[in-house]
Amino acid sequence: MSYSEKEQKIIKQVLSGEKISVIAEQNRISMQTLYDFLEKYCKENHVRIVQHLNSKEIVPEEERKNKRAYKSKALEIVKQVEEWCKENKRFPKGNSNVYVAPKEEQGTDKETPEQLEKRIHSMFFNLKARMDLKYGALVEIDTIEDEKDRETVKRLRELEWKYFKDKEIIIHCKNAVELRQWCKEHKRLPKTIKNVEFAKNQEEETEEQKEVRMYYAMIELEGKYLDLDIPLQDKVGAREKELQISYLLKDLLKTYSVTFVRDERKFSSVNRQQLAKAILNLVHTRKATIGEIRKIAEYYNIDIEEVFATKFFKDDNERDD
Repeated sequence: MSYSEKEQKIIKQVLSGEKISVIAEQNRISMQTLYDFLEKYCKENHVRIVQHLNSKEIVPEEERKNKRAYKSKALEIVKQVEEWCKENKRFPKGNSNVYVAPKEEQGTDKETPEQLEKRIHSMFFNLKARMDLKYGALVEIDTIEDEKDRETVKRLRELEWKYFKDKEIIIHCKNAVELRQWCKEHKRLPKTIKNVEFAKNQEEETEEQKEVRMYYAMIELEGKYLDLDIPLQDKVGAREKELQISYLLKDLLKTYSVTFVRDERKFSSVNRQQLAKAILNLVHTRKATIGEIRKIAEYYNIDIEEVFATKFFKDDNERDD
């Protein structure tokens, strides 16, 4: 098979053990595009990608046998974590002053409750890191072909979202995944809806309330992650999750945003106040993302903050109220 110069470079980087997120960033492609190419490469060359915690390598088909056992073990690990959490009504802690019991003592009377908790904690995060490296923290679960891996990732995500729901990065990951699913179902970006508020606690959420929630979640994610700039050496762990949120947002905006043609001749007969009103209309109707609106304003040398402070903006807001 013949590959382009860029594709050959990517293959070489993968074989050298570089992190997938770093390869995607350096080659200016999305994680999904990179995974699609690697999957195609493996099928054409009869090899399989095997993920490790700190590297990625490609191994021949005949070396896959003992990997199947790990998949069964992975589901057993998830089950142990779920049972421990259900019994203790919380997530296990990784106490730095407690050491995991030797392998021969694990599961016996010699293993203390503290050691068991530490072991359960370590098993969860080791498996989560492995799955995140293999598929990405924000992978669409339905796209995972391997049935056992799909079930493992699904249950790991449910555990993480349930017991880390107050951790900001987990909240943002959850919102990003929900936003992607909403956009996929409705084939557009969410927008604000007049006189519709968030659902209250214990109240069943309507379709309109969910759209409003997705809209504000998107605004928050855009402000925090859209123009994310992470030093190369920091693109691991929680920072890698931030990078994947950024990739996801860019993919959504590229797929579902309205594209604006910036032609000065189009606005040659429009005075600055009319142009400012046009920009304001984009804000109200949500026909563009915040990032696009600011870029349009910047291109035509319009101060967006000045637009918001104008009399017609205030009057418009009063009419909305």
